[in-house]
Amino acid sequence: MKITHIDRFQDLAEPNANEIAVLLAKSFAKDPLMLATLGKSRWNKIARDYFKTQIGYSDTLISLSQRNRTVGILLASSPEAQIRLIRNYLDRTKTAILLGKKSRKIFDISTDISEALPKYPHWYINQLAVDPLFQSKGIARTMLESASTEIFGKDVFVDCEKGLAPFYDKFGFEILKEFEREGMILMIKKGNQTIRPS
Repeated sequence: MKITHIDRFQDLAEPNANEIAVLLAKSFAKDPLMLATLGKSRWNKIARDYFKTQIGYSDTLISLSQRNRTVGILLASSPEAQIRLIRNYLDRTKTAILLGKKSRKIFDISTDISEALPKYPHWYINQLAVDPLFQSKGIARTMLESASTEIFGKDVFVDCEKGLAPFYDKFGFEILKEFEREGMILMIKKGNQTIRPS
């Protein structure tokens, strides 16, 4: 397991950034929100580039490799992360161009989630993904356990589709807010909570 703190997306070597974006695109190929918003063909075409822009929102990367192949990724924003308004504006612009006319719906959801977050310092899990060939082997659990014991000390938030609530519940997350229309939820794990045994 490798934990990397990054100040900028550019700090990641290009092959690493591409590998992360490809893994995220494969893992989220069946993302219900993106499929409903963009359609399968469009989503498959832009997913890798979309995730390359999304990496820019994180300053902490946890990766798990097996046989020299990255099979799991957790991207998070730390409480110490500086608000990078210019960088975020550029990333949002790139995302809007990629998504085209449908970007408004995605940004509306993103805004709803942002407004539900507290103003105090906290961790935020931006992406948690496991290569589809390695799913159901405890990789996501290993990464969350590592993050919980090694780096998460303050409250941690994650947004996800409602069907993933039982998974995050095992790690002490509780539903903070539901976004019924989108089938999404925002969850919180209070700082220093212990992981529930499975």
